[in-house]
Amino acid sequence: MSSKTRNKPKRRITDYNFERLTSKHIEDAKNLVAAHFSTFANYRTTLTSSTADMIQFDAYRTENMIRQNCSTGVFEKCSGKNKMVGVALGIIVEKNNTDLQKLQWYSVEASSKELWWHPIARFMKSLHGNDIFEAIGANRILFQHVIAKKLNCDASAGFLTSFTIIGIAKKFNTPVLKTVDFTKYIDKETGGNPFSKATPPHNLFTMVYTKLTKPAL
Repeated sequence: MSSKTRNKPKRRITDYNFERLTSKHIEDAKNLVAAHFSTFANYRTTLTSSTADMIQFDAYRTENMIRQNCSTGVFEKCSGKNKMVGVALGIIVEKNNTDLQKLQWYSVEASSKELWWHPIARFMKSLHGNDIFEAIGANRILFQHVIAKKLNCDASAGFLTSFTIIGIAKKFNTPVLKTVDFTKYIDKETGGNPFSKATPPHNLFTMVYTKLTKPAL
């Protein structure tokens, strides 16, 4: 280990600002997602698609999610420019609001031909569909934990695809709704497995949730 690495100061949570994302953050958030997520998520690397298509798809979803006003950004204080270094994109789904549900689950019905992201859409739909509301016992769910209670949600939920993050969730006894092994998943529409080349240990897709208690009036 070099002295440069050894002497590097450890970062603390107080070194960062956490802010609700607004329209002014959209372009920075798109760039961050493109650089660190679009082509790096393990289940995506097994799909046939160009980098440009993945980035365009994520840019569309990132903007829509931020405009729903329930996403959070992480900004580095020491940069002197309050640089965005992380995002927690959030979206609210309601039991009887199909428009919101389509934005979260992806909507395959609008396309006349098979697109690269359709296997992901079918996977998400098979994972929970509308049953998530009954399974968790909530009518209004925010897919992002940080500000769910402020937005009058019954529960928050999240999808974990990193072995490391799944381990952290287990450490804190975070309730798990369902875990799927990508290498054993079968797409009921095609009969194949679009994620068969997902590599362990990051081959698990886990859905976690937290029930929220509304403050007493």
